[in-house]
Amino acid sequence: MSHSVKQSHYSSGSYKGKCHAGGQSFSSSRSKGDYNISRQANSQGSQRAGHQRSPSVHGGSGGKGISFSRNSSFSSVSFHGNAQGGHGGHVSSFGNHNNSNKKGMFSFNEKETMQSLNDRLATYLEKVHSLESQNAQLEKNIREWYERNQPSAFPDFSNYFKSIRELQSQVSSATVENARIILQIDNARLSADDFRTKYEMEHRMSKSIEEDLSSLRRVLEGQNRDICNLGEKVQSLQGELQQMKRNHEEEVNCLQAQLGQRVNVEVNAAPSVDLNRTLSDIRQQYENLMERNLREVENMFLQRTEELNQQLASRSDQLQSVQTEAIDLKRTIQALEIELQSQQSLAYTLAEIESSFRSQLSQLQGLINNVESQLEQIRSDLERQNHEYKRLMDQKTHLEMEIATYKGLLDGHDLGYAFNQSFENSKGDAWYGAILSIQDPSSHYGASCWTQQRPCNLMVKPGCIGEISEHKFFPLESRF
Repeated sequence: MSHSVKQSHYSSGSYKGKCHAGGQSFSSSRSKGDYNISRQANSQGSQRAGHQRSPSVHGGSGGKGISFSRNSSFSSVSFHGNAQGGHGGHVSSFGNHNNSNKKGMFSFNEKETMQSLNDRLATYLEKVHSLESQNAQLEKNIREWYERNQPSAFPDFSNYFKSIRELQSQVSSATVENARIILQIDNARLSADDFRTKYEMEHRMSKSIEEDLSSLRRVLEGQNRDICNLGEKVQSLQGELQQMKRNHEEEVNCLQAQLGQRVNVEVNAAPSVDLNRTLSDIRQQYENLMERNLREVENMFLQRTEELNQQLASRSDQLQSVQTEAIDLKRTIQALEIELQSQQSLAYTLAEIESSFRSQLSQLQGLINNVESQLEQIRSDLERQNHEYKRLMDQKTHLEMEIATYKGLLDGHDLGYAFNQSFENSKGDAWYGAILSIQDPSSHYGASCWTQQRPCNLMVKPGCIGEISEHKFFPLESRF
């Protein structure tokens, strides 16, 4: 009768097991190839009187524990192995009732079953060894490829570096020349703006002077009109004077004619009036009057002209002062504009330099990020390879331990003593189990499974693995 065997994946890790037996306990803990064996007394029995526990065998490729349990009414054998992420096998044999007749529920050759398990584990070991050999061959091929493709000597880049330095010097000189030309252009532009401003200022000044001249011309024309009016008045007065003289002469002639026709008969007459003298006196009076009027007109004209000249001089002085202030303000404005343009040019040059350095900094940061990403990738690859190597080594160790365990089972199934074993995993959690020895190949086997909380019974039937709970059998095909 054959056992039902299920295979699962295994990986590197630590092993935990727990069994209970009555009487005494024997604990064995292994961590990375070292075993610690201790014996302790245990007053608790893993099997109760009056109840039957089904014996089972549970093996894992990464396991580190073996347990056998013994009871007054049953003989059980238990093997448990646990690992993370590898291949494993679980074998359970249906337990037998260890009574007087020693008859089992199933009849099968246990040595053949164990040999089959041993062959399966050997196959797993062969796969591991083949994978290791393939890995070694791949590493060897990689090393050979790097040895073949590694350059014997680094190429000489001195000529390229020299060309690069020359080009950099040319670029630097061209940049300086460009900056100098730009500065000259800016200076020429500022000079042109200065001359343009001066031209506009002189043009405005000439316009203002022309306006002043036109206003003075208008004033002069007004004065000329006044002079003309006064001349006309003088002429009219002279005409009146001439007319009065002619009238006076006519009257004198008329009077002389009238007087010449009369005969003076009076002897004792008063002396006659000298008419010529009278006329000369009248003429003298009129001439004095005309001269006085002319002098008054001339004085009034000169006074008015002097007043106008004084007003014009004062206004000219005010205009000159205002023009001087305007010229000073314009010069100040031009100086400020030149300084502003120079500052703007310097700010533009500074912005260009900052942008160039910012672009260079971004390029360097990109290179740094690329190198960091490559370094991170290399680290992750190294960690993954290290983890894979450790996992394979743990698998190898676990498989070798299981082969040794199965060999011990095959060779030492007739042992007749009971003991307790305790195992510890890498976290320090202890697993305990009680085991009984194998009496003979025809006996029925059973054992409690390894757990930290409570033991559960596993049974192996022909082609089926199940769990015993409350004296009932439940298949566990889906769990493996």
